[in-house]
Amino acid sequence: MTTRAKHELARVEEEITTLRTVLQSKIRHASELKRKLGITVWKEITDDMSQGIKNVKESNVYQKTETAIKTTAGKTTSVLGGFTSKLTGKISEMKQSDSFRSFEERVGSAYENVKSKVSSRSSSVQSLSDLQNDERRSSVTTPTAIPEEKTVP
Repeated sequence: MTTRAKHELARVEEEITTLRTVLQSKIRHASELKRKLGITVWKEITDDMSQGIKNVKESNVYQKTETAIKTTAGKTTSVLGGFTSKLTGKISEMKQSDSFRSFEERVGSAYENVKSKVSSRSSSVQSLSDLQNDERRSSVTTPTAIPEEKTVP
C-alpha cells in the first residue's frame, strides 16, 4: 500500500466517523422534536400501517380482487335465494296436500299413544317402586340391644 492510499483511507475513515457523529446528533434532535410534538413510536407505527393499508387498497390487484369477490358473492346469493324460495314454496304445497295431512294425523295419534303408554308405565313403575320400598321397610327389623359382658375383677 502506498503512502498516498494510506492517507486517503485515513481521511475517509475520519469523514465516516464525523458523519456518524453528526447523524447521531441529528437523530437525537429529531427524537426530541418528536417528543415535544407528542409523536410516539406507537403513533409512527400506526401511521405507517394506515399508509400501507391505503396503498394496498389503492392497488390495481386489490381492486380486481374486490370486484371478483363482490361479483361471486352476488351470484351465490341470487342462486341460494332462488333455491330457498323454491324450496319454501314446495314445502307449503306439500303441507296442503291430503297425503301430508293424513301422515301428520297418523304421526300425531302414534305420538299420543306412545305418550299415554309411557306415562301409564311410569306411574305403574312408580307404584312398583313404592311397593318394593314398603316391603323393605316392613322386613327390616329393629336391632335389639346386646348386653355387654361384665367382667369380674
